[in-house]
Parts: sequence; C-alpha cells; structure tokens
Amino acid sequence: MDVPLTHAVIDRWLRERLLQLRDGNGLSQDEAAKRSGISHRTLLRIENGQTSIDPDILDDLLVTYNVEPAQHLELQRLRKLSIRTGWWNDYADVIGARYAEHCELEELADEIQSWTTTLVDGLLQTEQYSRMVQGATLRWLEKSHAERFARLRLDRQRHALRKDRPFRCLLDEAALLRGRARNRKLMQDQLDHLKRADEEGLAEIRVLPMSEPIYVGGSMSCFIIGTRRVVCFDGLIAEEHSEVKEIVDSFASRFDSWWRNDSVPIGDLTK
Repeated sequence: MDVPLTHAVIDRWLRERLLQLRDGNGLSQDEAAKRSGISHRTLLRIENGQTSIDPDILDDLLVTYNVEPAQHLELQRLRKLSIRTGWWNDYADVIGARYAEHCELEELADEIQSWTTTLVDGLLQTEQYSRMVQGATLRWLEKSHAERFARLRLDRQRHALRKDRPFRCLLDEAALLRGRARNRKLMQDQLDHLKRADEEGLAEIRVLPMSEPIYVGGSMSCFIIGTRRVVCFDGLIAEEHSEVKEIVDSFASRFDSWWRNDSVPIGDLTK
C-alpha cells in the first residue's frame, strides 16, 4: 500500500522540537525514555522519524520535559496536523515527497516571497503557459501524467493564492521578453494574467529590469511561517538552522534590496 503524502514538514519540526526539549532538560535518550515509561528504542525511532508519534507517548514525553500547558496543547495540535493527509495526496501518482513538501510550505506560509529568473512563478502561470513549460521540460512524461501535472498546477494555484496573506513575486524582465519572442499571443495573455493577479490583490508582482545584474539560475521561494524562514531553491529546501543558513540569509537580503530599490511594478511593463 502506498504511503499517503501527509504534512512531513510539520512532522519534522515536531520531532526537532522534542529533541530540543530533551537536550534543554539535560537528558540522554536513555534517561528520557526511562522517566517517560517508554523503551529507549521507541524514543530513538521517534526522534529519527522512523515511527509515528502516539498521542499518549507524546503526553508522557512532554510531562517529562516539564512543558507548560499551552505549549503542550500546541505540540499535540501539531501532531494531529502532521498525520493529516494533504490535498496534494490526490496527485501521489505523479509527485514525490519533495514536491509534496513544497505544496505543504505553500499551505502553511504566512507570507511567500518568490524570485524567478527563467520562468513565471508556477502559482501565477496561465494554463497555456504551464502546458508550454511542461512540453519543454517534461517531454518524457506519458500523456496521462502530463495532464495530471497540468491539473496539479491549477490546484496549487487554487489552494495557495489567497488575498489574506502576502505573496511578493519578483520576475526577470529578460525571461518575460524571451517568452514573448517565442509565442507573442501566449505571452501577452500571461502578462495580462499577471497584471490582473496584482490588481486583484492575489499577489504583489514586480519586475527586475534587464539592466540589473541578477543571479542566473532557476527559481527561489521563501516561505515565512511564524518565526521560521524556509527557502526552496530549485526544489531543494533550506532552513535557517541548517548548514546552508547562508543561502537563506542571502536570499532575504537580496530579495528585500531588489524589491525596494531596483524593481518596477508589473503594471509598468504591461502598459
């Protein structure tokens, strides 16, 4: 039986928090397991993400770690959320865990920042533009899977584009003009779509003029979730506490600078 695509990011954060709490109490795994009334092997598997977290065991661990009632309730809430199947599980036949985590971050984020240098951000693509991209980059897909990917892209937009949270998107003018040269009608429709999304408050979209020296690559997205800042670089996820923290910091610094000082509103490009 296939494993359902659940909220793996939240599950990972919950396990990290449990490890932090144990370390904060100065307990070894063996000591924490004995005080909580569970086996050392069970605690090892919980911290390593090798087994699900039983709610009663979580209660015992949180009592052992002297967690305050409010935080206790919050961590139990996260446990329940972590095992809930995400909407993206409907596409488990065509996506893997990494793509699923990206969908989860889009769902969880309090704010999204996107910087694309070669293509329009997937959350802002028209159906025709998306199919053009798929035709160029996913030629190996069977026709049925290609159609599923197209539907997935539209479903991502339906779930992620919300007026109640900021979505700031920086686009590269050169990429937009390249697309225009390849298919003027398709690209004009895409530009009109971007302008409407900006006007309707679904996203705030700005463009970096070709005169600005920029990173030459694919795409980077930053998901701000509470006090966390998670960067996804061409599908690879980097978090602030990880060994690639400099990537997160660099993105935040460059994005804010270009947004404030060097970019122009999308409306200026499409007038």
